[in-house]
Amino acid sequence: MATLKFQQTKERLTRILPTFIMVLLILQPILDVLSYFLMEWGDNTITTYLRFLMFGVVFFYSFLISDRKKVYIVFCSVIGVYWLLHMANCFRIGYQSFFDDTAYFLRVIQMPLWTLSFITFFRKCKQTPKLIQWSFVINYLLIILVLILNVATGHIEYTYSYPFVGLIGWFAVSSAQSAINVVLIPLILHRAYRSGSKVFFAGAVLCCYSVLFVCGTRFDFYSIFLISLATIVVLVLNLKKSWFHYGTLLLAMVLCFALKGYAPMTTLRNAEQASWEQTQEQIDEEISRPSQDPDAPRLTYEQYDKLYRPNYGAVIDRFGIERVAEALDYTTDASVLANSRSKKITVATMVWEDSDLLTHLFGYEYESLVFGGEIFDLENDFPSLFFFYGYVGFALYVGFLLYFFGLIVVSLIRRWKQTMCVEAGMVGIMLALLMGGALYTGHILRHPNVCVYMSVALAYVYYLTVIKGNVSPFFG
Repeated sequence: MATLKFQQTKERLTRILPTFIMVLLILQPILDVLSYFLMEWGDNTITTYLRFLMFGVVFFYSFLISDRKKVYIVFCSVIGVYWLLHMANCFRIGYQSFFDDTAYFLRVIQMPLWTLSFITFFRKCKQTPKLIQWSFVINYLLIILVLILNVATGHIEYTYSYPFVGLIGWFAVSSAQSAINVVLIPLILHRAYRSGSKVFFAGAVLCCYSVLFVCGTRFDFYSIFLISLATIVVLVLNLKKSWFHYGTLLLAMVLCFALKGYAPMTTLRNAEQASWEQTQEQIDEEISRPSQDPDAPRLTYEQYDKLYRPNYGAVIDRFGIERVAEALDYTTDASVLANSRSKKITVATMVWEDSDLLTHLFGYEYESLVFGGEIFDLENDFPSLFFFYGYVGFALYVGFLLYFFGLIVVSLIRRWKQTMCVEAGMVGIMLALLMGGALYTGHILRHPNVCVYMSVALAYVYYLTVIKGNVSPFFG
């Protein structure tokens, strides 16, 4: 009786899955805007809790409707055992903040667990690919609407507060939104292409690329060319004589290249260069450089302290000027000293060097990179995962990602013609952009509002290779 009742409940829950998927994805930009305004009012904790609640609801819902609950149990068991080992090591060396470390870990594990949920959605609902694509279209329309309102009301939010360039709109985290602007586009272009409407396709290119152009980040601007070229390659590989689509993409690239000098990205780069040159002149004027043994430091440590302290004050207080100067290779380059990304990696590396073997295996806690009133959490995703979770945690995470790339390779080898379709190509572009963003810019794998899209891409790969392509999930 209980089994029958559970089965009926499962069937009822499965029937609402199409609506559930649409609502889940369309809520993403809405929550980001809500988070922005709550932050403006002083505290966006509510949206943080809402995202954790949504994550919990989605995972529990997917578990209930799944036919493969053992996979969920094994998956969560592996994560649980690792977390116990990480915690045990942190307690061994002295936990600074168990709660902050736990909160950070919950953000990091969301991507793989979201992926498991979306794989279940693909299995249980044949409409999932189309629902995802239309959700992305709606999301981009919402992004454009927010940008328009942002400018029309005069309450403009710039991507970079100095020198006031780029338009990001009312979104809480500009770096995360910059990535979202990019990764939605491939499947939007696929939906526009599949519709057969030239107006839809041209409009999608115009609207999406305009957002990338005005955003102001290098990732967004250069993605215009990456997406266009990759889409053309996908169409060529599929022997599509889509001259209108080729022409539209080529024209968009030519226009963006011609207007590069007016792009916010160029304005930012010129401002940065001017600032670095000015700082470099001050460095050259204020600090003498006596001729000495070329293998010796070029300046005294007192001079290095004076040079480094504006950007590395807290780091010098923690590690000493001798060690900081050595870590920076005794540089006097203003562009290096002003590089926030480089500074955070330098700090994380020094903390790592001070750690023992067990910490290298299981990582150190989040608070290890918080001192002197500064947070040195890394901007790049993969180094962050390595330092916080050690060899074991990093291997588990990367192994999870490599599994999906393994599915792609096996599918291409065994079923090239069936695998290399336009849909698969556009999913591949989306995944490549996400991985590139995680490697070179960051804020992809650790931000809940972005990692949802990484999960969609990975689950989509599973759908195309295993569910639709009949490739064994174990490469057999």
